[in-house]
Amino acid sequence: MTIKATIRNGYLMRVAILAVALLLFGVWFLRDGYVNYPKQNEIYEAYHEIRLQYDGYADKYDRIAAEWQRVAEQHEGWPLVVEDLSYGPGKKHTASDMFTQKLIGYTCLPLGLLFTISLLRQFGRWIAVNDDGLTVRGGRRIPFDAITTLNKARWQSKGIAVLTYQHANRSKRLVLDDWKYQRQPMVAIEKYVEQHISPDKITGQPTAPATLAE
Repeated sequence: MTIKATIRNGYLMRVAILAVALLLFGVWFLRDGYVNYPKQNEIYEAYHEIRLQYDGYADKYDRIAAEWQRVAEQHEGWPLVVEDLSYGPGKKHTASDMFTQKLIGYTCLPLGLLFTISLLRQFGRWIAVNDDGLTVRGGRRIPFDAITTLNKARWQSKGIAVLTYQHANRSKRLVLDDWKYQRQPMVAIEKYVEQHISPDKITGQPTAPATLAE
């Protein structure tokens, strides 16, 4: 009998959403730090230079509005109308504001790339078990007698069991995760592994004694 657990579509979707969100946030914050905030500062400074020119006039706001519209028409993307003439078009951003936006952007982008790489690596993953041992995508086989421990410390709470085994004289790990992979097949795989290794190799939370296959 062969039991096979493939990667869950829901898991892939969550990773994809997180990757896209981080990449978009990264671009958004970097654009603010390098483009939008400096542009807003330029608009702010231009407006307040005009305010200073007409500060002593009784009809200063009429003059400011007219002059501002003339100046704004010469710059693409500048607001032609300022709703609050005493305040101006937006606020001035400090160097600290721009640094923060850049810092967040440079944090989000690499994380988004890491999740994107992780997503691409997860496609098509599976774990299978039969009487000869475990097999993973790519054909790598893990005989039961190569398994050194099955750590179930997080199996009851999180559905994660960590299997260690010997391969080419090196100790390696395989994570059995019933949230990342299809739940029912993964639960069956974990139980099957327990039944085919000696009880002294099972560590972590107490479990019912496993039966060593004859």
